[in-house]
Amino acid sequence: MATPNGISGKAGRLLVGSCEVIDLMSWTLNYGAEPQTYFAAAEDGAQATVAGPEGGTGEFTFAIDINNPPSETFHTGDTVVLELRHDKDGTLVAKGSAVIGRIRIGADLSGPVQTATVEFTTTGKWDMP
Repeated sequence: MATPNGISGKAGRLLVGSCEVIDLMSWTLNYGAEPQTYFAAAEDGAQATVAGPEGGTGEFTFAIDINNPPSETFHTGDTVVLELRHDKDGTLVAKGSAVIGRIRIGADLSGPVQTATVEFTTTGKWDMP
C-alpha cells in the first residue's frame, strides 16, 4: 500500500504581481465552470446542461504589518495577477488575473495578531496545472 503524501499548507505562498504577501496566514480559491441548464427539444423536453463559463472567487488573510500596510501593494478595484502555492518554492497551484474586492480589517482587543482579509474575483482563464 502506498504511503499517502499529504500536502501541508504551513509554508503557503501568494504573490500579488511580483510582490509576495508577507505574513500570509491562509488563502482559498473556488474556481470552475458554472453549469448552465436549459430545456432541450432534442431531449424530449428534459433538462440539458452545458459546462458554462469558468470563473471563481477567493480570499487571502495575512497579519497586518504597520510598516507595510496592504494599500501599498494593491487597492480595492485593482486588477492584479495572483500566484498561489502550497509551499514557498513548491508546485504552482493556480495563477491568473483577479479583481480585488472587499478588504476586511478590524481590531480584536483580546490580543491576537491583527489580520486583514482580501476578497477577489477571477477574471479571464486561470492556469491550474
